Amino acid sequence: MKVVLIGYRGTGKSIVGKIVANRLGLAYMGMDAQIVERAGIPIPDIVETFGWSGFRDRETQLALELAQEEGLVVDTGGGIIERPENMAALGKNAVVVWLKATVDTIVFRIQGDSQRPSLTGKKSFTEEVEEVLASRVANYRAAAHYEIDTDALTPEEVAERVIGICDSLALLHTCAPDVRLRFADASDCSLLLAFIHSLAAYERLSHEVAADEASLKESLFNGRKVAEVVLAEYKNEPAGFALFFHTYSTFLAKRGLYLEDLFVKPEFRGKGVGQELFACMARIAVDRKCGRLEWAVLNWNEPAIHFYSKPGGQPMDEWTMFRVSGDDLKELAAQKSG
Repeated sequence: MKVVLIGYRGTGKSIVGKIVANRLGLAYMGMDAQIVERAGIPIPDIVETFGWSGFRDRETQLALELAQEEGLVVDTGGGIIERPENMAALGKNAVVVWLKATVDTIVFRIQGDSQRPSLTGKKSFTEEVEEVLASRVANYRAAAHYEIDTDALTPEEVAERVIGICDSLALLHTCAPDVRLRFADASDCSLLLAFIHSLAAYERLSHEVAADEASLKESLFNGRKVAEVVLAEYKNEPAGFALFFHTYSTFLAKRGLYLEDLFVKPEFRGKGVGQELFACMARIAVDRKCGRLEWAVLNWNEPAIHFYSKPGGQPMDEWTMFRVSGDDLKELAAQKSG
């Protein structure tokens, strides 16, 4: 495993990186510190002697050396994303996490740092942070697999989130090289809604869809987590999703995992996307010590029935599902005994 932390100065990359490395039993590499060690002079002197381009050359050389390394946490310099070849090298077989902070937070944290020369030379400290951060945001976002806002978090709390991401990677591992899985977040609501409409059309249930982006965000990503979503990409294109939540078995005295929806866009079927999503559900169920994995299939959906039967899915013919909803649910709730 390789974890690469990117972000502006003051977002906590160094201290978080050391905590994560220690907790996961990985080596720690601070790129700026390594550059200084090799040069034998501090960064201000490197820049004064060789210019910022000379510093960036050393940074790129180190990034290329780290491309094939495994078993470490890499704390990068804030400008690592300014050269595409840097992230192309560092991102190989790695999880890239962008540690974010507002301008005010960054200024508060690093305004006393004298080890970094000015990047602009003519602006106030705050103005420089605003300008440089704005110029880098798009590159940070493009390079990152995950983003963490650090403003209101301690380094330990940020490290816990990074470790949580790393723990999830084993569950999201795929055998198909062109398929990538990831957990959805609030920024994915538009994509998720598009998938839901496509699924509803396929199941001939479009008339039942009442969800919108706001309701998805509120129900899935604000407050108590009632359900979770894994998204699938095929060759970097959105390909499908699986939405699941936990149930409970009184007989087993264990929670279960219920797969509410698994959908793959028609153009990506037959490429292993559905198999990877379903296997991921099984891994999550096992990892969370669930007693069972359950789902429902429409009786007419022969392709789905065939798909789910192959890995050992057993139809529960002795059970009949019931549902009460809408006005009937409200009427039932209003009933009084006697």
